[in-house]
Amino acid sequence: MIVLYIILIFLLWKFIPEHYYVDWIIGLRSATWKILSLRSPYTTSGIYNPPWTFIPLIPLALLPPRLGAVLLSLLSFFSIIFIARRLGANLLQVVLFLTIPQFAFKAITNPNIDFLAAFGFILPPQIGLFFLAIKPQIGIAVAVFWLVESWRNGGWKEVLRVFAPFSIALLLSFVIFGPYFMGAGFLVSSEEVWWDYKLWPFGIPIGFALLILAVRKKIMGLSITASPFFSPYVASYSWPYALLGLFAYPIEYVAVYVGYWIVYFYMRFFIL
Repeated sequence: MIVLYIILIFLLWKFIPEHYYVDWIIGLRSATWKILSLRSPYTTSGIYNPPWTFIPLIPLALLPPRLGAVLLSLLSFFSIIFIARRLGANLLQVVLFLTIPQFAFKAITNPNIDFLAAFGFILPPQIGLFFLAIKPQIGIAVAVFWLVESWRNGGWKEVLRVFAPFSIALLLSFVIFGPYFMGAGFLVSSEEVWWDYKLWPFGIPIGFALLILAVRKKIMGLSITASPFFSPYVASYSWPYALLGLFAYPIEYVAVYVGYWIVYFYMRFFIL
């Protein structure tokens, strides 16, 4: 794995131009440096994530911009392997996920931090909520699932135990930085956001069906799949993460995988 990692670093460094890594260099890296300089990261255009998002990015931000982007790209791949296996995926399912075009091409050419949100799926809810908040479109329905499960397991006391740390941290972030999430309204309302592939609001009934089934059957994976259907903003590279909830359903998993490729070819040859 170490040898493969080194080879991939070389290939990405050699063949992917630096200007491809716009989300990292102009957005995430810049915001992380502002945190290090004790300034608000929300003066950076396009940044609406909670402030703890940038803590795990500090080591990458300290590197030269292109090298940090290359390592972020590889972290996306290797993190998904780890997360998928922890969620019960077999090796074939892992390989299929890594070859979803909306995931693979974007992770290589313009890496983002959706994989950080996905770590929330395999962590205890008290910690996982902090990760889900990094990209709510990845796991908002999982938070609802945990809320119901907490109530089932211990009533309001268990809900308070699970959700209080995250709620306090979120409120403190608003006190310190203001309502930073409000800027994300641009992503929802502007016609200039061509990379938004949401199903809002028509996806809400599908999301409700999956979430209610997840709650009734106590299957968290279905709430993972439900999450993007509730979001008014979902980039193309975020949709594949819905597949992380379907490892227990191999036939459906393959069907959705094929669907991603159909969408890719349709967008590639008939739209763009």
